[in-house]
Amino acid sequence: MLAASATLCTILRYVGAANFIRLGMMLWRSEAKLEIPRDTTSGKDTRSMFRSAYVVTAVNPKESVVFIAVLAQFVSPGQAVVPQLVLLGTTLLVLATVSVAVWAMAAGKMWVRFRKQGTLKLVNRLGGRSMICAGFHTAAGRRA
Repeated sequence: MLAASATLCTILRYVGAANFIRLGMMLWRSEAKLEIPRDTTSGKDTRSMFRSAYVVTAVNPKESVVFIAVLAQFVSPGQAVVPQLVLLGTTLLVLATVSVAVWAMAAGKMWVRFRKQGTLKLVNRLGGRSMICAGFHTAAGRRA
């Protein structure tokens, strides 16, 4: 039974590796084009988008686990817990907001570059190359 499962895992690894290589080659060969929707406004204002992103992040279970695991390390047991958690949580929220804002500004600046044909071709080639390399790396992997 164990030998059969090991063989099955090896077969699945090779199938996955071949799929990586196939997808990488498709991306490498693909036409570099960016489809821009005609209506770039979805009717949402900035507050609505921010509120939506906040709610999605707040209800994400992975975020909750990280939040609890990270904050618990910085709570001093000899002091009141709630004020410490409020301060740490607020600090985390402010840092996350700044991070999202920086990424949004960077994406806005990069938008101009990604509209150029040469940049899109480069991204396709780099992405395709990465997937092909991942395929070969997966195929070359050995069992532990």
